[in-house]
Amino acid sequence: SGDEIVSVTLEPTDLVGALRREVAMAMKCPRSRIMLVNGDVLLNDDELCVQKAGLVDGGLIQGVMKQSVALLCADALKRFDAKNLTDTDITVKVSRAVQRTLTAGDAWTYAKPDFWDGKYFDLDCTGGGTIASENSNTKFAIEASDGNGNCERWELDFRVEGYDCSA
Repeated sequence: SGDEIVSVTLEPTDLVGALRREVAMAMKCPRSRIMLVNGDVLLNDDELCVQKAGLVDGGLIQGVMKQSVALLCADALKRFDAKNLTDTDITVKVSRAVQRTLTAGDAWTYAKPDFWDGKYFDLDCTGGGTIASENSNTKFAIEASDGNGNCERWELDFRVEGYDCSA
């Protein structure tokens, strides 16, 4: 069933955040994907000390790994569009240089192919600058994150076949 018992020693003054970090390390997943539950109470406040959270020696805390959330549409990225698949705002970064916030369901054309000097294609970011070229440096990255700790990084390759360009 995927259940795992993790023993953690805590002091009454330790913070819930420290417990979340310990559980995340034991479960080998990012801390942002761990929800802690004490009975029917969700422990959201990482700054709350474990004593005030009602945790006692020998108590049982359930650590639940949140499901991964898809932030961007993979097919849209291939056409140089970043499409927000979530119901919240996300931040999209193109090759760490250009950043934009997309509202729920919104899309943004992050790049356009440019037939440079009639000789070869560059991929120009709509926010400015060249992010890839068919001659060199064909790889680029798109990163997305939301306010809930979900994030993803796409490593893409600029491809040119005749006059057709894609990622």
